[in-house]
Amino acid sequence: MTRTTKQLSEREAIAIGIGLPISRKASLEISNFIKGKDVQRAKKMLEDVILMKIAVPCRKIASVGHKKGIGPGNYPIKAATFILNVLKSAEANANSKGLNTDSLIIKTMIPNQGSRSYHYGRRRGLKTKSTHIEIVVEEITKKDDKKIAKKGTTEKKTETTVEKKVEEKTETPKTESKDSESQAEPKKTESKESEQKKPSDTTKVETKPVKKTEEKTEAPKDQAEEIKK
Repeated sequence: MTRTTKQLSEREAIAIGIGLPISRKASLEISNFIKGKDVQRAKKMLEDVILMKIAVPCRKIASVGHKKGIGPGNYPIKAATFILNVLKSAEANANSKGLNTDSLIIKTMIPNQGSRSYHYGRRRGLKTKSTHIEIVVEEITKKDDKKIAKKGTTEKKTETTVEKKVEEKTETPKTESKDSESQAEPKKTESKESEQKKPSDTTKVETKPVKKTEEKTEAPKDQAEEIKK
């Protein structure tokens, strides 16, 4: 889905490469590599890829060797050269519109599959590689830079507030457990005191029947003496 010049804003410029003989997978990795960066920085990165100084990290392509400090990476030289030419044409279009080329960023980069015809000769039966590439660059003002900085600070603040809330939630159960332990200790002491009091009551109950038995034993003796007299 390509854009038209009517859909672009005053601060945007576009360049489209149609039917480029490059791999769509390689162009997709390059688009993820340079999207959102300054045009001057992206041009320098692509030139380093062509000279095999920097490897493009591969996140979609499988079975690619690992590079130092990057992980899976590759040097798509052919795709980088064609994409660099399209990026330079987008920069030239922005310059013709009167935009400042030093403050341009790559807003969007879309690689799409092109029409694939068959090879001829010895390679007959195999299809050719074809990719359409669309690059949109945008001029950034000082206000936009401030907005980006504010977004970064707000994200950091939200992260710190979330961390504080998590710490408070983890601390509150500890205080509640301490309070429950302190409440449980007086109950234990009360139970011990009640246990100590209970044996004294049982002793009183046991002493009373002893007195009654003594009185009963004394009464028959007096009756026996009276009968003898």
